[in-house]
Amino acid sequence: MIISVFGAGAIGSFLTVQLAQHASHQVQVVARGAQLEAIRSRGLQLLIGEQQLAARVEAHSDCRAMARPDVVLVTLKTHALAAAASDLAYLAEQGATMVFVCNGIPWWWGLDKETAPAPEVMAVVDPAGLSQRIDGAQVVGCVAYSPNTIIGPGVSRCSSTSSRFVMGPAHPAAAAACDQVASHLQSSGIAVPPGRNIRQEVWQKLLLNAALSPMAAVTGGNNQQITSDPLLRHFCLQVCDEVVAVAHGEGIALQFDPSMLAPDKLAPHKPSMLQDMEKGVKLETGSILSAVQVLARASGTPTPSLDLVSALVDARVRFRT
Repeated sequence: MIISVFGAGAIGSFLTVQLAQHASHQVQVVARGAQLEAIRSRGLQLLIGEQQLAARVEAHSDCRAMARPDVVLVTLKTHALAAAASDLAYLAEQGATMVFVCNGIPWWWGLDKETAPAPEVMAVVDPAGLSQRIDGAQVVGCVAYSPNTIIGPGVSRCSSTSSRFVMGPAHPAAAAACDQVASHLQSSGIAVPPGRNIRQEVWQKLLLNAALSPMAAVTGGNNQQITSDPLLRHFCLQVCDEVVAVAHGEGIALQFDPSMLAPDKLAPHKPSMLQDMEKGVKLETGSILSAVQVLARASGTPTPSLDLVSALVDARVRFRT
């Protein structure tokens, strides 16, 4: 099987290295900049605890130059999908199963609905228009629970030894393809829990992500530091309550226990939104904040705390030097 990883950031590097440990897969990656040059010259290195894994794989800047893949694992940030839309549509046209590792509300959210979401919702959820360019029968959703950080070109670190990737079909017609991809990932030692509802999982991860990531971007604190502050933790709990209410409007019954935000339940990990703030690059606010807000407006659900922290993040981005 030929597996292409589209995007060699933190999650993409993790998946590439793990897959490359098994000779049954031909792994290739689409990357750019210093990361591309590092992969071509030295390969990838992944640090997990005391373990160090390495992989030499084909790396391309143009997906049309690589071998025709059977599976494409798309690990781009959601705001990068628009620039890659033509390439992703091309790969789908080649017949590949397209697995989108997502943070927040994904572009494929409305694929299983008899009635498409309102245009104002789709404008935020799917600004790249991928739902009009990729057949839903080829689309698999994936939620990653794997805290990774790029620490240098070609080198990444995972701060957990129990990473897992929850997968599910974005459309009922993709169920068989999803099962096949999950089986191949599991055979490579990547944990893929069986029988999970991918839409439920999207909201379950978003629940904490929407509360902690923007707060980290504003304050500069990691997850543990934020939840150790009583006032910040209280605010995050309010955001979680609002996300639960918005999810309910989408037909998703979330399970939320306030102890999930206890400091001893969280690692001192910097959310990606804070990492991007420190790097001076664009933040992934569209799918994590704006998409929740537009769904809230559509259902008439008030989200004052989410609106406030979203405004603070926007201001922090505008004023950063």
